[in-house]
Amino acid sequence: NEPLRVGGDRVYLQGHGYAPTFTVTFPDGQTRTQTLQWRPDDRNVIWSSGAMRFDPPGGTYTDERERRRNQIAIQGLFAPTALFDGALL
Repeated sequence: NEPLRVGGDRVYLQGHGYAPTFTVTFPDGQTRTQTLQWRPDDRNVIWSSGAMRFDPPGGTYTDERERRRNQIAIQGLFAPTALFDGALL
């Protein structure tokens, strides 16, 4: 395991998983993009699950409660494409 060197730091691979990137477009056309590593659930088949939260664009809601009520959340499960060999996975 050779480390990735970034800004003098060494980063080692600790496991496998997914870091999906999502872009949400709001009704006024503004977008928010996030990339977040999701937690590996089953290391044998590399399933990963997670959740992300997107706040609405600034100025859309002046009341903090309305702003929180109109957040968008994405929750999901990512899995690699299955490779079938006969009838067994």
